[in-house]
Amino acid sequence: MCGCVVTDVSVDAQLIVKPSSTAASVGSKVLLQCATNGTPAGMYWSYTPLSSTTLVNIVTYCSVELKYTARYSVNRTETGRCDLVINEATLDMAGKYTCGEFGDQVNVQLTVIGESLVLVVCIQQFVSFYFIYCRVTSSLKTRYSSVV
Repeated sequence: MCGCVVTDVSVDAQLIVKPSSTAASVGSKVLLQCATNGTPAGMYWSYTPLSSTTLVNIVTYCSVELKYTARYSVNRTETGRCDLVINEATLDMAGKYTCGEFGDQVNVQLTVIGESLVLVVCIQQFVSFYFIYCRVTSSLKTRYSSVV
């Protein structure tokens, strides 16, 4: 006996529950569901950040890679479920997530919304308002200074 564990992995396995693209706020917990009609033994999750084309393998054989265990976890069942759980969403987690098993896979987009995006918009609007105000004020001063 070799002491090996043989897992029944069917090459005909297909994804029967597929994740959906979603939006989450910074700090929230995110659940991306994925399941196969076989066992989850061959399932994986990968991620491609918005700022890159580099594929990052997060989950292999429905187990989170050691260096990602603080950020991610999986809900795994022997009946084929391998859901990806993002413990606390951060802006850098936004991007494309892929759930797959052998030849069947699906890509979804995660959008992470945070206060910094709102702050940038507010600053841009303030700067635009400030420049418009200054332009109008200087225009009025020029126009009325010759009258006085």
